[in-house]
Amino acid sequence: MNAMRSYSFERRLSPASYSLLLERRLSKAAYWISSGILGVLGAFLLLFRLGQASLNDWDEAIYADIARTMARDGHWMTMRWMGHLWFEKPPLLMWCQATFFKIFGTTEFAARLFPALCGLGLILLMPWFGKLLRNYWIGMAAGAMLLLTNEFLFRSRFGTMDIPLTFFLFLAFYAFLKLEPDHPRYWLLVGVAL
Repeated sequence: MNAMRSYSFERRLSPASYSLLLERRLSKAAYWISSGILGVLGAFLLLFRLGQASLNDWDEAIYADIARTMARDGHWMTMRWMGHLWFEKPPLLMWCQATFFKIFGTTEFAARLFPALCGLGLILLMPWFGKLLRNYWIGMAAGAMLLLTNEFLFRSRFGTMDIPLTFFLFLAFYAFLKLEPDHPRYWLLVGVAL
């Protein structure tokens, strides 16, 4: 009995062994393949049957109506809802929705495509965030957990500003962490994302 206990405790990995396993360098192909698999899974879960359900009554329908008016009238700098000026939210979501309305027609799919693409971008940003913080596989796990979270899937497939805001904040934070004293080019990405 004692031999069995000592064997099981001696076979455990020390914390130093964990860090060696987790921080092992991978080839660029391994990074791209694993991120590609996560991206394909994310694209399937976020884009499959995206336009099946009708728009929800409140925020989603308001934003889509403003975007439809923009696309129809060509007034891209003046947002209107029910004939009145509407400046309660920033216009990026409505601009993107109006652009997709021009491309795909005025459909539920086009109204929800920009938040879904931002959700996909957020999932794909997680592994590179992990790599930046010295652990790519923790980032992959974070992206997979985010992808399999019911609330994230719901919000990403919903035509509101929640997921685009989260994506651009994470993009700005990622660019800020990439800053180097001699190469401040990432400040441009921080500024664009914010």
